[in-house]
Amino acid sequence: MRWLYSHRKQLTIGFIIIITLILIPVVHNLSVDDIIHYTPSSPFFAALALIGLYCLRSIIMAIPNMLVCIAIGIIFPPVWGILISITGMICETTISYYLGKKLGAEEVTRMLQKNEKAKKFFSSNQNNTTTTCFIARITPLPIGLTSMFFGAAGMPWSKYIIASILGLSPKMIPYVLAGTSIEGPLSTRFLLPFVISFAITLAAFIIYQTVTKTKS
Repeated sequence: MRWLYSHRKQLTIGFIIIITLILIPVVHNLSVDDIIHYTPSSPFFAALALIGLYCLRSIIMAIPNMLVCIAIGIIFPPVWGILISITGMICETTISYYLGKKLGAEEVTRMLQKNEKAKKFFSSNQNNTTTTCFIARITPLPIGLTSMFFGAAGMPWSKYIIASILGLSPKMIPYVLAGTSIEGPLSTRFLLPFVISFAITLAAFIIYQTVTKTKS
C-alpha cells in the first residue's frame, strides 16, 4: 500500500494513457447516430449512460462535446436534456479537477505547454480566481486541461464548479436545443441555437483578446 501511495502520480498517468490508447480508436469516428444507437432505451439508464459518457470525456478528451449534447437533445425533451447535460458537465469537470489536483501543478503545466491556446491563456492568467475560471470556460479552451489547471492550482471546488457551470452552459445548451429540433434542419428553431453559439464564441474571443492585451 505504501508503494502504491508513493507512486500514485505515475500510476494515475499510466492509467490515463492505457485508457486513452484503448478507447481512442473506438471514439475516433464517433457520431450522433452511434451515441443514440448504443444508448439504452430506458430513459433512466439512458441518462446514466450519457452522464457516464461525460465522465469518460474527462479522460478521453477526443469525444466532441457537441455530439453528446445533440444526442441528448434528440433523446430527451429540452428541460430534461439540459438538466442531464449540466449534471454530466458537473461530473466531467469535477473528475478532471481532482485529476489535476492529483497530478500536481508541475505535471499539469507540462500538459498545458502542448496546447497553444491553453498555454497562451494561462501564461497571462496564472491566478485561480472565479473570474479567470469563468473567462477560461467561455473561451474555446479544452475543457479537460482547463479543469486540471484549476484543480492543480488549488482553487476551491465550490467556486470552481459555479464558474464552470456559468461559463460552459451557454455553449452547451444551444446544442441540446438543436438536438430537440433535428428533424427540421432548416427551421429557425434548429438554426437559432447555432447562431447563439457563434455569438457566444465571438464574444468570448473578444473578451479573451481584451483580457490578454490588458495584462500584456
